[in-house]
Amino acid sequence: MEKKMNLFKLIITLTGMLIALSAQAHTVLSSSIPAKDAIETSPPGEITLVFSTKVRITGLSVENSSGDPITLDALPSEMQQEFIIATPNIQMGNYVVKWRAIGADMHVVSGEFEFVVAELASKE
Repeated sequence: MEKKMNLFKLIITLTGMLIALSAQAHTVLSSSIPAKDAIETSPPGEITLVFSTKVRITGLSVENSSGDPITLDALPSEMQQEFIIATPNIQMGNYVVKWRAIGADMHVVSGEFEFVVAELASKE
């Protein structure tokens, strides 16, 4: 009976460890430039997305506060950890970046963040 109980405890422990490892394996957006909720004083010429693992971007959009899309260059088709996307048409205003990617584990991840391009108020 004691051996069965020890085996049961071992199985429960290993199951917990496997669940924790699989949860850690999923990709996340590690950082971006502009950062989430950033206030930029000049329009960024590009957006940088850095992921925790290599991914393939399957969707990326940038919209202004009216919901109008900003024209972007074609997305790279190969898996990378860092993506730099030119954004020559960004002006002053609020923007939402929406992204979707697939990792090597075939897990789809997605998210969005906002940033603002605004002139600094002068101190007079």
